[in-house]
Amino acid sequence: MGVVYSHLRDAYYGLGGLLATIAEGGDSFNQALVRINAPRLPIMNSTTAFWQQQPPYPELVNIHSDKLSDSADIVIIGSGMSAASIAHTILKESQSIGLPRKVVILEGRTICSGATGRNGGHIKVAPYVEYPKAKKRFGAASARKILAFHMKHLPFILQLAQREGHDKGEVREVQAIDAFTDPKMLHLSVAQLDILKADLPIIAEGIEVLDAKTIQERFGFSDHFHGGIQYRSGAMWPYRFVTSIYTSLLDGFPDELSIETGTAVQEIKVASDLSMPFVLKTSRGDIKASQVIHATDASTANLIPGLVGKLFPVRGHMSAQKPGKSFPNYNGSLSWSIVNSKDYEYISQRPGLPDGVEGLGAEIMTGGGTSHGSGGSIGEVGQWSDGEISHPTASYLTGVLPVSFRKEFWGEDADGSRVKELWTGSMGYTLDMMPYIGRLSSSLTQRPFITQPMKSHATDTRPGPSEWICAGFNGSGMVLTWLSGVATGLMVLGRENVKSEEQYWKPDGIVQEWLPDEFVCSPERVSRGSIYEFPSLI
Repeated sequence: MGVVYSHLRDAYYGLGGLLATIAEGGDSFNQALVRINAPRLPIMNSTTAFWQQQPPYPELVNIHSDKLSDSADIVIIGSGMSAASIAHTILKESQSIGLPRKVVILEGRTICSGATGRNGGHIKVAPYVEYPKAKKRFGAASARKILAFHMKHLPFILQLAQREGHDKGEVREVQAIDAFTDPKMLHLSVAQLDILKADLPIIAEGIEVLDAKTIQERFGFSDHFHGGIQYRSGAMWPYRFVTSIYTSLLDGFPDELSIETGTAVQEIKVASDLSMPFVLKTSRGDIKASQVIHATDASTANLIPGLVGKLFPVRGHMSAQKPGKSFPNYNGSLSWSIVNSKDYEYISQRPGLPDGVEGLGAEIMTGGGTSHGSGGSIGEVGQWSDGEISHPTASYLTGVLPVSFRKEFWGEDADGSRVKELWTGSMGYTLDMMPYIGRLSSSLTQRPFITQPMKSHATDTRPGPSEWICAGFNGSGMVLTWLSGVATGLMVLGRENVKSEEQYWKPDGIVQEWLPDEFVCSPERVSRGSIYEFPSLI
């Protein structure tokens, strides 16, 4: 019966979401199906991301102990933003209750070398897009909670940076402008904004619709643009922010935290030790653990068989480019999106003077162009490697800026090559476009074992040994990962139902009050995910 229902559901979504894709080329879709069902571990020879150059903490790049520890209370696989948030939560929370935990972070490559160290650097959510989309799928109440979760990230990340001194992360508020080259997309977006205004007028209050003349005069866009929508957003240097957090945690918790780069997890087995049943076989030996947390986003399915075909990569392209000689220096205060009928480009300008300190400053960070690849958008689905660059996409990204702005506004190209760096990164996508957060069922890990409580103290609320997940951020990691990591860390400690006062790094209340139900990873939810629904959501 389940199989029959699954086929009926897939047929329904196939009609609604895939006709256009199939019409463009069934072979491309079939190839994507093959790719997403064949997980691959991250490659060692990845493209070079601008963000990872001239690291402020060079000792972290390849950090590892002389010998891998035999065991740990908690092992976190991955070293990006979600892993940093999980480690920060576990260490800070454990300290507050006087029950320290030994935490080991395992990273197969260099520190923060996955999606976090390769993304666009935006802490950005467009409320007029996210709320109507979520309302249509889940209803108004759930949509409000999902939007609130997204929008909490900027203030929390700002607070964290200020309170802990993570200045190198360049966390800042920016003015965002979504500029439209397609009048139909502009019309649709204005209609979406009307829904937000009707339901959440306070949030919509600061969002402004601008006509073509205004965005051309105020922001220098060319006459290819028909209007725009302006609102407040955020931006950062994600790699430097995360490595600053790790430096602080290693200084504050030298006996509780170790980070092991160059330590790829190849397999997880279950032993007979009920207190530490998990044996992680790595490229540097074995390590036992009581709790295992999967925080590798696009690569997660390599170690969780039940997520094969359900959580997979979509490859994105990014670049760092020099502005034209007449282009204003907004000193990191502005963020753009160029929205067309099929895709959009995401753009921001870094703070500083051109070629200032360390030869850096005022770079225009430009990403997107997915639909311009040789296989179209579907051609990037299931691309596990961040070691290649699509020539058509690269050609588009390297040419989009001068033609998007008026000639007199852009001016002549900067001296030397305009493109300072071009790279790719693989983002973890789920079939329902919602993250996977929480405890993993043994039906997904296919590693059944007998659990027992781990309590060793009256205030110890730890659950029994478990595997957990914090992954699948669907290209929106900077407005999902921090609080998803906080929620995961609290769950691992068994403190998700402990009501707490808001701190600079976590919300008040219990986790269920602020974590959307739609994010919780359950076997039923994973099973419902359909590849035929995916194209209609992406």
